[in-house]
Amino acid sequence: MLGSFPICVHCDSCIKTSACSCIFENGSYIDLSPLNSAGPYPRFKDVREMTGGAWDSWNPCGAFSEGGCYNVAVCRVGPILSNMYTYYNLGTQDSAEFIADNETFAIQYAQRTDVLRFKDMLSLENKAWYSWNPCSSFTEGGCHSVAVCEIGPIVPNPDYIDLGNQGSSWFHGETGQLILSYHDPNNTRQDVLYLYCS
Repeated sequence: MLGSFPICVHCDSCIKTSACSCIFENGSYIDLSPLNSAGPYPRFKDVREMTGGAWDSWNPCGAFSEGGCYNVAVCRVGPILSNMYTYYNLGTQDSAEFIADNETFAIQYAQRTDVLRFKDMLSLENKAWYSWNPCSSFTEGGCHSVAVCEIGPIVPNPDYIDLGNQGSSWFHGETGQLILSYHDPNNTRQDVLYLYCS
């Protein structure tokens, strides 16, 4: 729990006045701006979930960027495989909705849905990022109309490498393992995804 806030008893709603404040009909208000980070990092960074293996970061008033989350209020880092993590944009400040009743107060955020299914997954083996959409092509940086894109770890101008489109994919595998592979346009690189059922 981040804190305890006195709220209006018998009030139906808290009307949003900014991304991190709202006012009740009786004039009392909630202002989270003292909790905001003054720097480029979120006030609450990589707080471990009580259940599951993810970490959440949150900044109540100002947007921040972390990994594959850009200009967000809330970002979640979650494991995909033992050596890969992905960043989930859980919402921006402008999407904040204040929910209050006689005893509780919450802020709910909304996220814009991307066409892209897996975006900016970090590989711990080579420190590169990967984005993948098995069914629909997408564009990210220098990758255009692709199924898989590798984003090289070069800062501040990363390399975007086209690893293949949906037309270059094929399934193969061994007993108990399904493998989905793609070839890049020059047929010089192959991207392999191991699919496991759990």
